[in-house]
Amino acid sequence: MTKQANCLLCNSEEYILVKEFPDGVKVGRCKSCGFLYTPVMDSVPENLFGASTADVLTVFYDPIVKGRVKHFRHQNFKDYLGVVSTYSKSKRLLDIGCAHGFFGLEARKNGYDVSGVEPHPAMGKFAKDVLQLPIFPGTFATANIPDSRWDIATFTDSMEYFPDPVADLKKLREKHLNDQGIVFIKVPNGDYFVLRHWIQRKLGVKAGGSEAFAPSKRVAHYNQKSIRQLLEISGFTVLKIGYLQPVHSPVWPKYTGLWLEFEAPFFMQWKQVIARKVIHALGKIQYALAGRNHFSQGIYVVGRKGIAH
Repeated sequence: MTKQANCLLCNSEEYILVKEFPDGVKVGRCKSCGFLYTPVMDSVPENLFGASTADVLTVFYDPIVKGRVKHFRHQNFKDYLGVVSTYSKSKRLLDIGCAHGFFGLEARKNGYDVSGVEPHPAMGKFAKDVLQLPIFPGTFATANIPDSRWDIATFTDSMEYFPDPVADLKKLREKHLNDQGIVFIKVPNGDYFVLRHWIQRKLGVKAGGSEAFAPSKRVAHYNQKSIRQLLEISGFTVLKIGYLQPVHSPVWPKYTGLWLEFEAPFFMQWKQVIARKVIHALGKIQYALAGRNHFSQGIYVVGRKGIAH
């Protein structure tokens, strides 16, 4: 099922259609502010991973929990914490949209006091029962989160599913961050999807392992302009916008039909790893020369709690 939505940043109703998914979800560019979002969106964007149980997840991810293998994002998690530690020496962290909790687990190993928010029941239960993380079940808008003050709030590949991001960030700033608190948001790079979509339409070549702008449950596609705008209208001072190394998604579905989150041996994915690194390097060159980046897969922003506009 789908539902209509105005621009998530400026509330304009008018948009230019960019793409339509088979399920009816539409990606559009706001005529007023240029933001890429889904004016016709999935009715439950946060319900991304479908049905599962914590028991199944416990079996699948036992090798990671026991330390026999590494999570496929273990280096990405370290990169995120490297950025966070630059802007906050305090270590009380709330991870919003924490999924299975593996980023929180890495943060805890590095001395952070971590809590999480997660709408998916099975993943939240896994993070709580197996990883022993304090979890507030539900979306950020619906979860029963105490009016506690965290030093850091993180959104690692979750903000693109938030249908009312301005309201959520204002709530975060007003109720859940201390006076010097920071927010770290890492999302897919909307400009990267624009380039991939253009290549597919004009050249008939599918660039990347999945469809551009997919999955269709994403409701927003941020770039450096819109991610800055999001923070500023939500009352944050932008400290840094940048691009980190790409996420090397697991190759296990190709061989097993299962989405497993542990790292594959290099020989199984060396072509993908090298290609992503080369493309990311091109993005850094473009960013240095032109101030835009259509090649890097992800973008991040760091903001500090400021005065509401």
